[in-house]
Amino acid sequence: MESIYFAVGDVILSAPLPDGYCVPQGDDKSLADKLASLDRTSFTLATLIRCDQAGKEGGYGHDFIVIKTPRRKLWITTTRDQILQSLANQMGKPDSETAEEMDSALKEAASDVSDIASKKVHVEGEVRPRGVDGICAYLGGTVSVSAEGISGTSLMGSCTTGVGGKIVTIYVQAPVSSNQSVEQLMQQARNLAGSIGQSSI
Repeated sequence: MESIYFAVGDVILSAPLPDGYCVPQGDDKSLADKLASLDRTSFTLATLIRCDQAGKEGGYGHDFIVIKTPRRKLWITTTRDQILQSLANQMGKPDSETAEEMDSALKEAASDVSDIASKKVHVEGEVRPRGVDGICAYLGGTVSVSAEGISGTSLMGSCTTGVGGKIVTIYVQAPVSSNQSVEQLMQQARNLAGSIGQSSI
C-alpha cells in the first residue's frame, strides 16, 4: 500500500494513503500549494484529493483531505493526552464564546483568500467543537465560500491529535452533494489519525 510522508519539525511521520485518494499533481498541486500558502497559522503537511477529481478543469472541488500542524507549536514536543486535555478545556467554554472564535477564524480565512485572489471572497459557515475521545478532539460543520456570483457549500470534519510528540490536525471536506454526514467525515479523519505513525526515514 502506498504511503505518504511528512515532516513536523524534526519528526518524520507517515500514513497509508486512504482508499480513493491521491497526491495532487500538475495544476492540482499548484492549486493545493496556493491554498496552503494562505494559511497564516498552520503549516500544511499534506493535501490529498479524490483520485476521480484529479486533473479536472477548475480544480479538484470540495472533496479533499488536508493535514496540518500549528506554526507556533512546530518545535514543541508534547503528548497526545496533554493535547487532548488542553483542547477539552477549550471546548468547555460557553457556546457563545466558542461560536465567536470559530466565526472569527472563518472571517480571517476569507480575508486571506481575498488578498491572494485579488477579489472579494466571502467565507461563512457553522463549524463547532464536536467533543473529545481518546484519539481526537473534533470539529465539524459546514463551510460556504462565494466569490463573484460563484458559491459552494461543503461539509467538514476534523480530528486534532498527537503523534510522535507533535500536534497534527486532519481536515476532511466533502461537498454537500456527496450525501455524507459530518459524523462520517470526523470518523474518516479519526481513521487517518489512527494510521499515522513515526517513521525512521
